[in-house]
Amino acid sequence: MSGTPVFKKPTVLVCSGSCRSKSFNKQLAVYSANLLKEIDVNVIYIDLRDYPMPVYNGDDEEETGLPQSAKDLKQKFIESDGLLFTCPEYNGSVTALFKNTVDWISRPHMKDEPTYVAFKGKAAALLSTSPGGLGGLRSLHHYREILTNLGCNIIANQAAVGGAYKAFDDKGDLLLDSHKNMVTQVLQPLVKISGFNANQEMVCSLQNSQAERPCGEYGYIAIAK
Repeated sequence: MSGTPVFKKPTVLVCSGSCRSKSFNKQLAVYSANLLKEIDVNVIYIDLRDYPMPVYNGDDEEETGLPQSAKDLKQKFIESDGLLFTCPEYNGSVTALFKNTVDWISRPHMKDEPTYVAFKGKAAALLSTSPGGLGGLRSLHHYREILTNLGCNIIANQAAVGGAYKAFDDKGDLLLDSHKNMVTQVLQPLVKISGFNANQEMVCSLQNSQAERPCGEYGYIAIAK
């Protein structure tokens, strides 16, 4: 390899933990996906309504394996460099839909498949919104614990947008600059780490036969002479 390196755009999967058509968290997911597209990120937007799955049951898995919808969704996760979840709060915790989805797609179904291949090593960020003043904040540490256990690298920044009924305009954009800034502060590190994940093959150790070249926000890489 010589000359100026060509860097791959990161791919970020965006998913809401709700399948309700008028979900505020789905609205936040669409808003965030549009922001990511504006900064030239490849976005995989997931609506979990398109991936129906039965309640996870080990007996069913043993008898028939993973549902095709779980296999299809799992592949989308595998293809991503980063994950963005907008997280509804149900009784102070995660949604049954989110947990059931994770329980299915975290299961291996290929020979010699690495553990948690759909999640492990991926950057993951969390947003939430709700009509209440806390914006779904109470549930975020539950989502964080689950994703950490699956091997995700969780972005430290998180954002909870309160007062969801009045938070969005008719086009689905956030109204308040304070809310916009909160979301941006979550997306920026997610994009940076996802970009590093996307370009890992280009990042190598300096050797005598190599020269160091800058690569923008990703730091420096070694280029063979």
